[in-house]
Amino acid sequence: MVDDSVATMLTVERTRVLHPPMRALQYWKTVAMDEADFLGSLVKLLQKHRVRFCVIGGQGVNAYVDPLVSLDLDLVVAAEDMSRLEPLLSESFRVERFPHSLNLSQPGSELRAQIQTDPRYAAFVEGAAERDVLGLRLPVARLEDIVRQRPTQWFNFFDVWNPFGG
Repeated sequence: MVDDSVATMLTVERTRVLHPPMRALQYWKTVAMDEADFLGSLVKLLQKHRVRFCVIGGQGVNAYVDPLVSLDLDLVVAAEDMSRLEPLLSESFRVERFPHSLNLSQPGSELRAQIQTDPRYAAFVEGAAERDVLGLRLPVARLEDIVRQRPTQWFNFFDVWNPFGG
């Protein structure tokens, strides 16, 4: 006769083999209905053209804590790369220019990307370090910079991680 705890472990193991855990990128692409691989295309374009950038905003916070689901990706690009970037983006994505950002989208994806063009954020790229973002290794701004950029992000951070216990 099999002990209940052994039966439970066998059930869990069988489930894991038959239904392996969904990886972060696969999960996000499913939630964002990213059939066009917007995220992958954007990251490849930035890397191919050696555009220095970093992740900020909610996905930046997610790189430091257990992630919350978000359908947007906020980026900062090094100031010296901005002038050559917009034409490159326009070749592959729908680009909308606003006073302090470029908003990117692509048919076949619910994901949206926003590149901050406010010069106050350009220095964030210098302090960025590679971290896991949705299963990808991407440069992410320091947490202090993310908080400085949008202080309300602290509320998301403390909802997930409470350094004071409880």
